[in-house]
Amino acid sequence: MAVIVFLFVLPMVSLLAAMLYWRETELMSRFPSAFTHGRTVDYGGIYLFGFLQWLKFCILVSIALFVASYANTNFYTIVVSFLVMLICQIQYVAHDIWSKVEYLPARTFFWF
Repeated sequence: MAVIVFLFVLPMVSLLAAMLYWRETELMSRFPSAFTHGRTVDYGGIYLFGFLQWLKFCILVSIALFVASYANTNFYTIVVSFLVMLICQIQYVAHDIWSKVEYLPARTFFWF
């Protein structure tokens, strides 16, 4: 399954890097004074982002397969996997809200 996810992420990241390279080259020819230090896009960072996306998708796929192993319907698997992904995506928001609450009973409530 990880290979399938890799075959999805790699072309997307490569297309992003190619488009940025093309656009940056075009801007360098139009505005050479703005690029005195050379290229400004970090292409290694783009591929690192792609690796992290691949890792995130692999974890999401493993959670979905885990849920599917005991689910009775496909709909249940989709809903639970989506909710797990949603919880993982907004976890930092909940942490920020909890850290800013100063009223002790409310902070205890948000902790639960």
